[in-house]
Amino acid sequence: MTSAPPPELSPSPPAGARPEVLVECTEVVKTYQTAASLLGRRSMRAVDGVSFTVTAGSVMGLVGETGSGKSTTGRLVLGLERPTSGRVVFAGQDLASMSGGDLRRLRRQMQPVAQDPYSALNGRMRVSEILAEPFIVHRTVPKAQIRRQTEELVDLVGLPADSLDRYPHEFSGGQRQRIVIARAIALQPRLIVCDEPLSALDVSVQSQIINLLRRLQAEFSLTYLFISHDLGIVRLLCDTVAVMYLGQLMELASRDALFDAPAHPYTRALLASVPVSDPLERRSRARRPLGGEAERDPTTSQGCPFQARCPLAEEECRQRRPEWRQVEPGHFVACHLAGPGHPAA
Repeated sequence: MTSAPPPELSPSPPAGARPEVLVECTEVVKTYQTAASLLGRRSMRAVDGVSFTVTAGSVMGLVGETGSGKSTTGRLVLGLERPTSGRVVFAGQDLASMSGGDLRRLRRQMQPVAQDPYSALNGRMRVSEILAEPFIVHRTVPKAQIRRQTEELVDLVGLPADSLDRYPHEFSGGQRQRIVIARAIALQPRLIVCDEPLSALDVSVQSQIINLLRRLQAEFSLTYLFISHDLGIVRLLCDTVAVMYLGQLMELASRDALFDAPAHPYTRALLASVPVSDPLERRSRARRPLGGEAERDPTTSQGCPFQARCPLAEEECRQRRPEWRQVEPGHFVACHLAGPGHPAA
């Protein structure tokens, strides 16, 4: 998808100050080669021409169905994957052009929080060893001070000091995720990429982790890229939201604009699928359930990737890929039918 990078979207900066762009992705493509078969090797684009920016101190949500390319985008932002084409720039530095040593030093400023706290922690290591590891690897703290630093970390995430001498299997899922978060903030990063950090937790525990993430953001001026399929949590936590489908961006807007006036049919279908407790609102909501599944079809590569499931698709949608355009100030969409006077509006 050919698109120009959208402008920065974030909470309002102080008067006269321009918000700092911390992450900038420009026409990012990530292609994988599939395993050899009787038909030979084939390539698959997990991320297809994605462009967005994230400003310092903001929370950007990345949503979409399974297989939409959200996690791959997160790995590209962290420098764990190199783009096939396009640029990923962090704090003014192009990650793909950096040497291994320079990239390793830059990684202190960006850390992941994984989806599964059970597999994210080494079960053979005590919590003290897990939290000490970032300091040892990056040599940021003298050995004599590491114990004190780890004690401060468990206190920051709401765990007792005696947690340091225990193993991960002795903790609940929510407590393990607190340990994962403690490890992520150990090096005082600027960016944390949260990849479905709440999906493995009970609903009651999710609210506690959300409050923890909010508190840490305020205390340490953190920036989050928050990857999730739970739109309720995204609306609660994020400042801006980008919607992905089959590796491409469908829509990007501020949280309020996207939830109150979604411009893309796919975004509307996602929002219609969110459970609502109010029975009157449930009855009044116009539901358009999607048929089929999100599958890459090489025969539709020239048109809109969503055309086969879109209830509004027209011939133009099958023949020409929609351009990335602005329908309202700060509100971008890739849809032929979005905007004033169109059926998707």
